[in-house]
Amino acid sequence: MLGKYSDKEIARKFGCTVYKIRAARLERAIAPIDRTVFNWTQKRLKMLGRFSDGELARRWGVTANTVGNRRRKLGIEPAEPSTDTKRHPWTEEQLKWLGVQPDAQIAKTLGLSHATVRQKRQCLGIASSRKPSRPSSSKWTKQALSLLGKLPDTQVAKQLGCSRNVVQDKRRSLGIPSQEEERWKKIWTPAVIARLGKEPDGKIAADIGIARAAVGLFRARRNIPAFRSKSDS
Repeated sequence: MLGKYSDKEIARKFGCTVYKIRAARLERAIAPIDRTVFNWTQKRLKMLGRFSDGELARRWGVTANTVGNRRRKLGIEPAEPSTDTKRHPWTEEQLKWLGVQPDAQIAKTLGLSHATVRQKRQCLGIASSRKPSRPSSSKWTKQALSLLGKLPDTQVAKQLGCSRNVVQDKRRSLGIPSQEEERWKKIWTPAVIARLGKEPDGKIAADIGIARAAVGLFRARRNIPAFRSKSDS
């Protein structure tokens, strides 16, 4: 595995430190994994869209952009919100904490993941409580607001000198879809969705220009059985 997977990923798998893995690799004169040519195994490809880009990036020791770019290239939807978000019975009192207390603090108090709390807050259109990275109201000029949804959140954040989450919160509070959300609306039209299960995934994938696996995943998430020809019956 040395040199074929990131030191961080190997350390995570075997429950040891990154330093120990790096030392073992250097002792054998094995070069680290080339991040520009990431080893996209079938196992990793199957995880795209099932976990968030950020979570997979941390597991594999690469950037979230590397994961996201590959996922989008294959036409795979981003991961759905954590099931914890749906399971946890949010009380009125707990909802009042969102945007007032840091997400990490709420997560620790409720025994949830940081991502789960952040997703709940964002779904409600509540801005983050992280004041140091929040742009002043003067930064949300008409010109700045006109960039929301037209440029990636990361790019807008860089221009405004704030975090991506701050831009994302502002965009969602205004009901403005992201570029990726707009792209999926154009791909998954009602007419295309109506074809799921009635035609082979491969044919639909070829028609709309995305990977066959992406069509299968989209269909499976909606509990639509795969197409079966009469000869298969």
